This record gives sequence, structure tokens and C-alpha cells, in this order.
Amino acid sequence: MIELANIAWLAGLIALGVLAARAARRARIAPEALVDRSRMLLAALAAAALGISAAWIWGTFPADDGMARLADAPRGAARARVFIRAVSIPLAQTKTVRPERSASDASAESKGSTSIGYAPAGGVRLPSSYDLDEESLGLDLLDVTTDGPTGLTLTPRPRAEASHTRILLASIDRDHGDAPLDTDEAASLAARLLDHRACGASTGATSLRGPGAAIAVLCNDTTPIAALILERDLATSALRATPLVYRDNRFAPHQVDVAGGEVLEIGRAADIAPGLTAWEVPAPTGQARLLVPPDDVLAPCRAWSERSAIFARAATIPPTDDDAIACVLPYAPPFVLEVRRLVPDTGGVAARSLWAAGLFATVALFALV
Repeated sequence: MIELANIAWLAGLIALGVLAARAARRARIAPEALVDRSRMLLAALAAAALGISAAWIWGTFPADDGMARLADAPRGAARARVFIRAVSIPLAQTKTVRPERSASDASAESKGSTSIGYAPAGGVRLPSSYDLDEESLGLDLLDVTTDGPTGLTLTPRPRAEASHTRILLASIDRDHGDAPLDTDEAASLAARLLDHRACGASTGATSLRGPGAAIAVLCNDTTPIAALILERDLATSALRATPLVYRDNRFAPHQVDVAGGEVLEIGRAADIAPGLTAWEVPAPTGQARLLVPPDDVLAPCRAWSERSAIFARAATIPPTDDDAIACVLPYAPPFVLEVRRLVPDTGGVAARSLWAAGLFATVALFALV
């Protein structure tokens, strides 16, 4: 069907071109001859019809056909992409009392700490795919400490002689009540630490004494590898980390493609269980989560949320937009996941095709005028 429509449209384009050439030849032979208005009107209608039909034949119809084929084979190739938007990092909490305060003073300050790297007893395990020297040495890269409700300090660990790892640290202040950084904002902050897309020398510790975000960029010599943007989560005693990986000359969130029937184990660094697909991302040590997609990964967001809620034993499902391409799954703590279904945007294809066809047809109509 679509092949015949393509051939018919090309034949119509050739026919219109032949008629235009013949009209131009007659105009050269008799430049003062008048052209019948009905012939001009028919030519204009033919040009408009050819343009509008092009939008359907070359845009809308292939998109609808692709969507139908995907729906008939939901368990085929990867049809959805999962992103890590944030990771909640627990902290080991301690209480300190200033000398001028009594031990029973309710205003005693709270401090927390954790570490990031590859040590077996560390707080946050980094993926082995980062290919940093500390992975083979079993060493951590960073110490993280918190002080009070907003204080945050990142301190690099002493580097081994055999290590080529560089760590760039920085922090920014933010206003009280600001929403957590999204991935685009986090990527922009991490990119500011690079010099012409390359890493400079390692920097020292960085600290926050108020609301803000701390940035850590991990490099192998001058090559950027990954970044972590840390913020205090005032609702809990944990840290909110936005993990990014450097690819295609920019920082972007971790992502993985999934197909129907595939089960992801997120955050595990040990051997993967049979039948599961491992997805290593920065994660609290010893904490792994399973993501079980719906049987049809092209299903609306509510189906993803319901399946996630079952495995997380959630009591309620938040309202979702079934027409949305992207779905945020809140039921996989400590991970905040986003799913984007890889489906053709048939409405967008149709609109863009009509715009393109209309612009080309308008040129032909102006030429006729």
C-alpha cells in the first residue's frame, strides 16, 4: 500500500514538472499570449494537493504504520529507556554538643558522614564502568560530611601513587525553598568545572554552610568520566545525589534501554542473579532494587507505576498522564527513576510534515501568482 502511494506521488510530481516545463516553453515562444485562468487554478490546486499528500505519504502514514508494528510485537527490541534522576544516600548520624551547652540540650547539633568510591565498607559504591584506578585497588575517593541542617563538606581521599584519577570539587549557594536541581541544571554545573571539555588538576575540599549544592567531577587524567551533584534533603537525614556520566562531550544521566519481559537489577556491584540484567549506577553499598517493566513496555505511565507499586508494596498510585512519553517512578527508593517510552510521536510527525509540505507548496503557489 505505502509503496504504491509513494510511486503515485512521485509520478504526480514528475507530471507536474512536465506540465510546468511545457508552460514555460510556450511562454518563451509567445511571451505576450494570455494564460487561461482555469489552467492556472488547476495548476495551483495540483501543487497544493501534492504538498498536502506528501505530508501524509512521507510522514504521517509511516509513523502510524511503525506504531502499529510496535504494538503487534511488544516483546521485541528495546522499547523504553530508563534514566536515573537521583539517588538518596544515607548518612551515619552522630550527635555533638558544644561545650557551652548541656548534654541534655535539645539543640545539640547533628552530624553525618559517608564515603564514595570502591571500598567494601564504603557508603556509596561507584560503577566499575567508570574504569577508575581506585576500583582495582578497592579504595574510596571522597569523604562526605554534614553539619547541622544545611552544612555539607566534600573532602578528597589521599590518592594512591598508581592512580590517574583527578577529582574536581566545587559548591554553589542556593536560596531557601529552591526545588532540587534537575538533570539539565546539574549537568550545566558539572560542565563549568571543565576547561574546554578537559579536566584540570585536582582541587581541594569544598564546603557549604547554607542551602546549596556540591559538585564532584571524576576524571581519568584529563578525560571527564562522571559527576555527582549533592544536595541536602531537608525532609530526611539523607543526601540527594544526581549522578551523571560523561558521553558525547557532555554530562548526561545514566540510562539503559529495556524490552518487554526484561528485569533490571539496579545498583548491584556483585555477581548478577540468573535471568536479571545488571545496571550499575552510583548506589548505597549493599542496596539493589528490581525494576520489572510491564509486559508491554509501551503501556501508559499508570501501568508502569502499578507494576512498580506492586514490587515496592506501595499503598496508593499517584495520578499520572497516560499520554505522557516520560514517566517518573517514585517507588524505587533510594533511586528516583524516569522511564521514557520509545514510541513514535505520530501527532508531532503529522504536524511537522504538514508545516514542511505547506511551506514548499506555498513557494510553488507564489511562483504561479
